[in-house]
Order: sequence, then structure tokens, then C-alpha cells
Amino acid sequence: MTISLSTNAWSQNDSTAVAESFQKVLEICQSKSAADLAPYVVYRGPDKERNGKDVCNYTNEQEKQEINTIFSQFKDWDLTTYKIKEYMTQKKSNGTMLHGLSISYQLDGESKEILVAFLKINENYAIMDID
Repeated sequence: MTISLSTNAWSQNDSTAVAESFQKVLEICQSKSAADLAPYVVYRGPDKERNGKDVCNYTNEQEKQEINTIFSQFKDWDLTTYKIKEYMTQKKSNGTMLHGLSISYQLDGESKEILVAFLKINENYAIMDID
């Protein structure tokens, strides 16, 4: 899934909170405890009542797989090499606001860049998508 985000006016508080959530995700992935990552991953499954409105539950096997995928993606990052290049927002058709971070980092001596999209759920920012 590709999410297109545009740079526009944004709240300093939102950008700081999203960056802090991303830092927490990285710290959890370094701790080697994938279960602790569940509150930072948006539920995107068949339950329409929860889809995009709740975070994952590590005791559910399908949701556990999503959490473990994200955990694996970030567990080997060197926390000293990443840089948040840009903060972006996009209002979805249902009125919710997507928050994105463009991030550059080094992995195995190679420069890389990703876009991480977050949704605010239960007063916290959780990962919706990674491109």
C-alpha cells in the first residue's frame, strides 16, 4: 500500500508527538520485546469496527504477525544514524488525519529512506503504514 502525504501547515505539538512515538517504536524494537509494540501499530484487519480505529492485540495471531513484521523491520536499526527529514499530514476522506515522517537511516553501511505513516488512536500515534 502506498500512501501519499503532502507537506502543509501542521501543529508543532503533533509533529513532536509523532517523532516521539517513532523513537519509542525504535526503542521497543531494540529491547527485543515485540509484544510491547502492539499499542504502536494500527489494527488493519477484517473487523470493520476496529479497522483504522484501534491498535493491534499481540495475543491475536493475525495481529501478532503484523506487529512482528514491523518489529523485524526496525530491530536492527542503529539509533544514532536515523534522521527525520520531513513531517507531513494528509486528511483522509473519513476526516481522520494521517501524519507522516520521511526518515533517512543507515543499515549495513547503506543509506536508505522510508516513509512512516501514523494515525492518532487513543491519544497516541500508532504506525499505519511503512513505505
